[in-house]
Amino acid sequence: MFKRKRSAEDFAEEIKAHLELEADELHSEGLSDEEARRRARVEFGSVDSAKERFHLNGRWQWLDKLMRDLRFGMRSLLKSPGFALTAILTVALGVGANTAVFSVMNAVLLKSLPVLDPQTLVYLRTSDQPRGTGTVDSNETMSYPVYDTLRKQTHAVSSLIAYVPLSGS
Repeated sequence: MFKRKRSAEDFAEEIKAHLELEADELHSEGLSDEEARRRARVEFGSVDSAKERFHLNGRWQWLDKLMRDLRFGMRSLLKSPGFALTAILTVALGVGANTAVFSVMNAVLLKSLPVLDPQTLVYLRTSDQPRGTGTVDSNETMSYPVYDTLRKQTHAVSSLIAYVPLSGS
């Protein structure tokens, strides 16, 4: 791909030698020189097609196309530096914004809580509703004295934490 084992000239000479050998063999079978060369070329097929197959053999076509596209892109950007600067700044801002958003989302939503066994977390709250009514007020809160009493006296849980929602909703 990057360094050829055989040169294109070497391959062209091999094709020529192959055609000459085939023509000699056909000539020894009784054909004229011209007819033997013509039939050797017909049997061999397209020389240009063989050269193209040789050129593509052992290459990663997608990598060649990528390299050509990159070279073309660089030449285009060098021809118009104002556009190049705008494009580079736009990509940089896009990458920076995505990184910032992902960092916040990762910290807030994706990372697990800093507890030993998150699967065993229990959410406690107080309720003034009678048991079994099924109605729950979303603004029910636990007072600090209740929390402190639970934290000091309960042995059912290994530790207890409290939080205060930032919004009233």
